[in-house]
Formats: sequence, C-alpha cells, structure tokens
Amino acid sequence: MRAILEELDRRGIAVHVNAVGCVGLCAYEPLVDIEQAGKSRVTYGRISPEQVP
Repeated sequence: MRAILEELDRRGIAVHVNAVGCVGLCAYEPLVDIEQAGKSRVTYGRISPEQVP
C-alpha cells in the first residue's frame, strides 16, 4: 500500500485508494484493482512493492 501511495504521489496522480479485507482470493494477495471511468476494471495479483511502478 505504501509503495502504491508513494508512486501515485511521485507521478502526481490524484485518485481514491481503498484498503479492504479479503475478497476471497487469498492465494493471490495482495491484490490491486484499478478502475477507470469508461473502462473495464483490471485486477493484478501477488503484487510486490518493486512491481508497483
């Protein structure tokens, strides 16, 4: 979460970030969902801080 927030700040991207509990895909955590207006949601699994950028 910290890596994501730092990367967003570094790029000057203003977005809403939510931390939630388990969504049923525990084997793939941590999960990152990205939702953009007018586009399909994209989910990334097993994300490490090094992968964030």
